[in-house]
Amino acid sequence: EDDEDDDDTQEVVEEQYLDFVENEEGGMAGLSNLGNTCFMNSALQAMLHCRPLVGFFVDLRVRDPARAPTRHEQLQLQLARDVRVIMRKMWSGEYRACAPRAIYNDVCML
Repeated sequence: EDDEDDDDTQEVVEEQYLDFVENEEGGMAGLSNLGNTCFMNSALQAMLHCRPLVGFFVDLRVRDPARAPTRHEQLQLQLARDVRVIMRKMWSGEYRACAPRAIYNDVCML
């Protein structure tokens, strides 16, 4: 049963990814160097061209947990939201470069 769930999840991720990246110009945006962020930018570029991760961020839904999130969990959720924002910009085809300032700030806060 778990294998079937994994297969279904993989199919959904593939569909979401393909729907999202159908724009021929998408994914071609660079990331602005904010001063010593070249390694972070390289990791983001690689990560945001990985099908399962793009599928995850395309479908990212933050649900209210039954308990209040800790400060660390709040920061993690904010980082996930900010990665989604920059990913959407990179894949939109509307930008030549994006500044990952919010992601940089999130990482500094973690």
